[in-house]
Amino acid sequence: MKKENLWRCGIYSMGLITLALGVTLNTKARLGISPVTAVPYSIAHAFNISFAVTVFLVYAVMLVIQFALKGTRREWKDLLQIPFSFVFSAFLEWFETLICVEFTALWQNLLLLSIATICIGVGAAMMVAMRMVPN
Repeated sequence: MKKENLWRCGIYSMGLITLALGVTLNTKARLGISPVTAVPYSIAHAFNISFAVTVFLVYAVMLVIQFALKGTRREWKDLLQIPFSFVFSAFLEWFETLICVEFTALWQNLLLLSIATICIGVGAAMMVAMRMVPN
């Protein structure tokens, strides 16, 4: 593997971890969630299922829909979304158990939400910039 590709894989991986951290912090702030995670979050709470597992299952359903919509234009790298969604969900689960915060003051939750938003933005930008596996 070329040195450039190793760097790209490393940056992509760091982006994935940063994004998972941001999504976890976003849910810990309890001030609302992003539209992308709203459906899995609602399902997880309605059926008392792990948020990370629900994220993976919803992403898998979205991938099936994506395949149907793309038809003959689908690419082999589209299938890589499955293992990367699994890894993303694993990091969500890990951060969920690792980070045990529950703030009562609004300013603390707003600060946590701000940090979460920055992590989500930076993580997503890192992943998209590497043009590897869409997530």
